[in-house]
Amino acid sequence: MTRLPVLLAVMMLCRGHALAQSIPTSRTLSGGGVSASLPHQTHDGITLSADPYDSFPRIKKSFKSGDLWRAGVVPIEVTFQNDSEYPVRIDLNTITLDVHEPGVEAQHLRSLRASDVGYAIINPTGPPNSEHPYEDTRATWDAKSEAIKIDRVILKKDLIPERSSIHGFLFFRIGHDMSLVWKSSVSVPDVVVEPSERALMFFEVPLGNAQHP
Repeated sequence: MTRLPVLLAVMMLCRGHALAQSIPTSRTLSGGGVSASLPHQTHDGITLSADPYDSFPRIKKSFKSGDLWRAGVVPIEVTFQNDSEYPVRIDLNTITLDVHEPGVEAQHLRSLRASDVGYAIINPTGPPNSEHPYEDTRATWDAKSEAIKIDRVILKKDLIPERSSIHGFLFFRIGHDMSLVWKSSVSVPDVVVEPSERALMFFEVPLGNAQHP
């Protein structure tokens, strides 16, 4: 009776591994750093670049599924390049996607956790950016399965060593009008130097000029 759950778990982990292997790495310049074709901003030797996956073909090709598109979730591939002489820490919990529509109050969408993305995929008509404990849904297994796959590529590291970089995906539930991505900015308000915790200038990277490969 216990062989079936174990087999399903192994299959799920293998699928997650294949997903992680399929995700492309950020485009880089021959001399180091991120591609100039990507939206980016530099302060104090720190560069943040952002590459939005805002089309169905690109999401399906990279994530082997169109589920994120159907859930209204946009993946944004980000790279933090630290060319300074000191380590820097970012607060992942305060990163937002700021949507600026003419005549409409700006939306500040929080970056989703892997569990939030999993819930959004199996509940594409559910409310965005809210807490969804697994205990409150009948689709517990499906949500966890999706969350495990997303957890393999989501940005989790918050410390950028000197002369180094970190890389991963941020996920935002923007809805089914992906054109809003072009009216949005990735905002990273809390960046500090370690160990002094001296605050650096916040990052705000507009996505309107993204050039896809």
